[in-house]
Amino acid sequence: MANVAARYARGLFETGVAEGHDTELRYGELLEGFVKGIAEIADFKSLLYAPQVSRDKKKRVLSDIFSDPADAHFLAFLKLLVDKGRLEMVSLISLDYKGLVLASRNVLEALIESAFPLDDKTVGKIAETFRKKTGASEIRATVRVVPGLVGGIRVSIGSEIYDGSARSGLDRLLTSMNTQGFHYGN
Repeated sequence: MANVAARYARGLFETGVAEGHDTELRYGELLEGFVKGIAEIADFKSLLYAPQVSRDKKKRVLSDIFSDPADAHFLAFLKLLVDKGRLEMVSLISLDYKGLVLASRNVLEALIESAFPLDDKTVGKIAETFRKKTGASEIRATVRVVPGLVGGIRVSIGSEIYDGSARSGLDRLLTSMNTQGFHYGN
């Protein structure tokens, strides 16, 4: 399913790029707002996702919401999702779309995990270090406190994980001891 969502996201993104004037950014905002609306308004979600509601009715509702002529291609995209029975994938599509926008601007998102809260200055230094390491124009960092790390940090950027946590070091030491015949706790 993720590949299907990625294909739809890429199609909408490429349409926005082809239109120019940063339309791909506008489509991203519309997509994000649409997903937020579905999440926050239960009746709206029920109407759009209910199999007993006809595709025509769903498309009429969408046409009422996106009636601005500037939204015509975005509306056509949503109607295509309705026709293909893929509207329930819109949140996955939105995530993939956001990734495409960030990648087009060479911006990476990083998750910084630490055993303790980090101040803004420290987060900035970590982000700058990884910006240089990756060659990105910007690193957008999110920080999460994970007490089980004991100390140090773990940084995830895409599928790459940079683990400098004390927990990781202790785990490596224990593994090394076990492979050398030492058995902790026996």
